[in-house]
Amino acid sequence: VRALKVFGYDDAPHGHAEVNLDNIELDASCLVLGEGRGFEIAQSRLGPGRIHHCMRAVGLAARCYELMIERSLQRETFGKRLCEHGGCQEMIADSRAELEMARLLTLSCASAIDNIGADKARD
Repeated sequence: VRALKVFGYDDAPHGHAEVNLDNIELDASCLVLGEGRGFEIAQSRLGPGRIHHCMRAVGLAARCYELMIERSLQRETFGKRLCEHGGCQEMIADSRAELEMARLLTLSCASAIDNIGADKARD
């Protein structure tokens, strides 16, 4: 029906989309895991999908961090570059720590899903 944006990005024709399936006939050999288990299948895909979106967000945050560094090296206030001001240095350091924390947490979660499975990784 229409392409959907994810995090403001339009990945069409390869990204997410809303589809409408009307008057579709399938035989029993097309069932995955059996009748009535569609919700279970959909739920099982949420974990890896969430990890994927976390990785995208971390990548976007990393790019923002790079732009912040570039800007702090170029912009001057009160006769000094922004990166030379203590307050700015503190914000840059905090941002880097938070970025690394998010990256490592995402990697840890993905590793747990790979090694022990999504159900056990929740604990």
